[in-house]
Amino acid sequence: MNRRSTYVAPHPAWRWMLGAGIALTIVSAVLGGTLLVVGPFVAGVALLATALALVIAGAVLVRRLRGPAAV
Repeated sequence: MNRRSTYVAPHPAWRWMLGAGIALTIVSAVLGGTLLVVGPFVAGVALLATALALVIAGAVLVRRLRGPAAV
């Protein structure tokens, strides 16, 4: 059975994009945790949800960049 390839060629600036994504995830998680304790609870939850969404998107991107052979 032939599976369709999900391989996506990496963007030329993928290292910068990955670094920015990691930094944004860390900042969102730290600010979200701080707001849960100190500030408005809803804003903290929103930032933690943003951090979780960034982690999931990063995992999907890494899986696609590794190619169809990666399981």
